[in-house]
Amino acid sequence: MLTGATEPARALAAAQKQAQQWSASALFERVDLHVATDLDQLRQELRRMDQAGLPPQARQALARDPQAWFGQRAQRIMSPLGEQTLIAADQDWLGFAAQLSGKLQAGAAVHYDIASNTMQVQADNRTWYLMRAQLTGTDQRGRDEQLLALIDQTQQQAAQQEVRVLMAGGAIYSAQGKAEGGQESTWMSITGSTLTVLFLLLMFRSSRILLLALPVAAGLLAGFAACIALLGSIHILTLIIGTSLVGWWLIFRCIGSATPRLMPGGSPGQPSGALRVPLSSVWPLPLPVTCSCC
Repeated sequence: MLTGATEPARALAAAQKQAQQWSASALFERVDLHVATDLDQLRQELRRMDQAGLPPQARQALARDPQAWFGQRAQRIMSPLGEQTLIAADQDWLGFAAQLSGKLQAGAAVHYDIASNTMQVQADNRTWYLMRAQLTGTDQRGRDEQLLALIDQTQQQAAQQEVRVLMAGGAIYSAQGKAEGGQESTWMSITGSTLTVLFLLLMFRSSRILLLALPVAAGLLAGFAACIALLGSIHILTLIIGTSLVGWWLIFRCIGSATPRLMPGGSPGQPSGALRVPLSSVWPLPLPVTCSCC
């Protein structure tokens, strides 16, 4: 996640608050905003390299005009804003370690900020702070919904603070895809059931056909109650598959009512009628046969 603002202090404060909220959510195994590194060992390496680690241009400038070199070094040390380096000025009077630390970050899009111990990116006239979060290994119930709610909360808080937030990750794409797929499937099921009822009303031109919805509603309610009683919750795919079987049940109902009129011994309870039900899934049925029940 990237948190950016035109003022670095405002972006850093927002990033720190986001890191605290994400850590307290119990969704993540680790949330890294600050760099976990051994700075003491890095300082020792920089002091050990000394002049040998200077860039070629810095060595040439020191050999060509030492007075200008040390004059600029004195100005940086005496500056009220100071100089952010890994090694303090009293341990790096000549400024070799400062030049070397700048060389390590030169040309990189992401650089290390010594003052805040974070990774930064300078882009679009903003200072962006990087934060990495890793989800817990256990698959918790409702984790995707909680993750999306946390992301929405983070974006709303960032908008109030005039801070931009950019996020990316496989878990985010998976949670958003699951939520969008569930919504689309729900609307498809509702639309399909509604069109089925309208189609029956248009074809039979009788409000009595709506009585078919009573056993369907009773079956759905009984199934919901059984799922909640046994499992404690009901999955969205259960609702989708259950509603998609409404049309299948109507076909069975029409076949069972129509066959006694067409041929003797064609009731669903007899072998010929029972065999006709599974065969209807693979064999096309004439429209008069399937619609002669009313």
